[in-house]
Amino acid sequence: MTIQSSFRNKVASLQCLAAVVLLFGMTGCIPSLNPLYTEKDLVFLPELLGTWTDPKSNEIWTFDKKSKTEYVLTHADSNYRANFRAHLVKIGETIFLDLFPVKQDAGDYLYQMHVFPVHTFSKLTTSKDQVTIAMLDLAWLEEGLDSNELAIEHAKANGTTLLTASTEELQAFMLKYANDAAAFSDPLVLQKSQ
Repeated sequence: MTIQSSFRNKVASLQCLAAVVLLFGMTGCIPSLNPLYTEKDLVFLPELLGTWTDPKSNEIWTFDKKSKTEYVLTHADSNYRANFRAHLVKIGETIFLDLFPVKQDAGDYLYQMHVFPVHTFSKLTTSKDQVTIAMLDLAWLEEGLDSNELAIEHAKANGTTLLTASTEELQAFMLKYANDAAAFSDPLVLQKSQ
């Protein structure tokens, strides 16, 4: 295998970050280098399987079972479609959703080598016909980090905050703020469509 083809294979998995930015950019999603879960923290909720829609937009979220602890999420609207590995993580009494971009068909390798795959987290609650996804509030986090009221390992580059904390540190942070309304504001409410 040549260096160029090896490089192309590695960077092909990076294409989805643009979709992550589109998916969560408007809500202020916070990327993380590390996952929120270890194998022992994973749960599977069969009621999450199926297609969910946001009545306020064209968003469609489809959760399919990949394994006993992993989903494949297909997120789409009228302009784009992206796939993610999705895991549900139970920390304390709260369920969190950890998303990670799935390798897409190869595109422009030069573009792809400038994109880095990351995890994103949100708090998730389910009922029979509704899923609520509340993402960690970017403004809340950045204000807390800037004022030293919040402490978690991170890096900032070009105006973007990237969490660099270990999985254990991420879990402790999420557990501490899971019930803080300011930390998880403006939830997305999805309705079951099939």
